[in-house]
Amino acid sequence: MGTPPISDDLARQAADAFREYGDKSAAARALGLTRNCFRGRLETAARRGMLGTKPVLPGFEIKSIATKEGDSWVKQTREAGEEFAVPDGHIVKGVSALLDADGRTVQQWVKTREGELDPLVLAERIKEIFKDMDPAAIIAAPAYVDEDLLTIYPIADAHIGMYASRKETGEAYDTDIAVSRLRDWIGRLVASSPASKEAVILDVGDMLHADDERAETPRSKHKLDVDGRYFRTLEMTIAAMADSVELALAKHSHVHVVIIAGNHNPHSFMAILFAIAERYRDNPRVTVRKDPREFWSYRFGECLLAAHHGDKAKAERLVMFLADEYAEDWGQTKHRYIWTGHLHHHRSADIGGVRWEQLRAMTARDAYAYTHAYSSRAQLQAITLHRKAGEIQRQAVSSYSV
Repeated sequence: MGTPPISDDLARQAADAFREYGDKSAAARALGLTRNCFRGRLETAARRGMLGTKPVLPGFEIKSIATKEGDSWVKQTREAGEEFAVPDGHIVKGVSALLDADGRTVQQWVKTREGELDPLVLAERIKEIFKDMDPAAIIAAPAYVDEDLLTIYPIADAHIGMYASRKETGEAYDTDIAVSRLRDWIGRLVASSPASKEAVILDVGDMLHADDERAETPRSKHKLDVDGRYFRTLEMTIAAMADSVELALAKHSHVHVVIIAGNHNPHSFMAILFAIAERYRDNPRVTVRKDPREFWSYRFGECLLAAHHGDKAKAERLVMFLADEYAEDWGQTKHRYIWTGHLHHHRSADIGGVRWEQLRAMTARDAYAYTHAYSSRAQLQAITLHRKAGEIQRQAVSSYSV
C-alpha cells in the first residue's frame, strides 16, 4: 500500500509555519518535524496554491511560478533537494541519464544496492586507524630453543562473537567464553610443547563469527546468532590474539602470525591482521604475514606447510594447487601438510604425498548447527615438526579436558 497523500490541513499548517518563522529549519522544529518531512509538506502547499498564488483548479497543481518584474518575467521552480549521498552499507550499482538533443545531461538517476566495501579500500582504512598504535613491549627471548623444531598452533573456526545457549545447544558460548578459551588453550599448548625455535600461530579462518554489524554471512546472507556489539567483539578478539602471541614468545625464539580469511569474515580478518602487525611492528621476533591471499604456505627444512579455510576448494584441488604453485618447494621437501577448517569436524587423509587435515573447530555449536544435527568437538592442537623428520609430536586441548 502506497503512502497516503498529504492532507490540505497538514499542507496549510506547514505554509503558515513557514510564513511565521521565515526559515524551513525553524518551522520544522516548531512543528516537531524533520526537515525533510517539513519540506515535503511545504512543497505540497506550494503546489496547491497555499503560498501566495490564486486557488489552483481542481485536478491541477503548480509546477512553476512566473511573475512580472518590470520588463522581465521571473520564473520560479521547486528548489533542488539535498546533495545525494550513498546510503551506509550501499554501493553505486549504476547511473541512468536523460540527455537533450545535444547530448547534454538533463537529469540523472543513481541506483544503489547493498554491498561490501572494496577489500583494498577497507585495508587502507584499517591501516590508517592503527598507524599510531603504540608497539608492544619487547619480551626477552627464551634461554634455550631447539633449532631443528617448529611448532604450529592452528586455530580453526573460533567464531568469536557467536552466541549459544546451553539450554538450546548443550554448551554455552559467547564472546567472553571464546576469548577466555583462546587464551587458556593456547597457554596450555605452549606450556606442553617443546621449546621449538620457530612457532606459527595459524588462524585458518572464521576467527570472527560475523563480518560486520549486520550479523549475517556476507555471501549467503544467513542470519547469525551474535553476542553483543561488534566493536566490543573485535576489540576483545585482537586483545586475545595479542596475548596468544606473547605466550608463544615466552617459549619460542620467533613467532609467525598467519591470519586467513574465512567465509564468515572475508573482510574483517584484516582488522585483526593489521592490529597485530602494528602492535609488533618493532619486534624482530614476530613476523606477521600481511598478505590478502587465502592460501598460505611456508617451507621449514624438508617440510612444506600450507593452509586454506577450506570453503572454496576440496582437499584434492588444494593438493594439486600446492604442487603447481609451489613447485620448487614441493621438489625440495619430503613432508607436506595442508590444514583446513570450515566444516568444524575432524577428517584427514594422505593425498598425493600430502597429509591433509581438516581441523576441529574451537567454537561450540550454535542453534543452527544443533537443529540440523551437526556434531562437533571443540579442540585446539599444537603440532611439532622436525626440519628433517616431519611431525614428531602433538598436543591437544578441548572443552572436555577442563
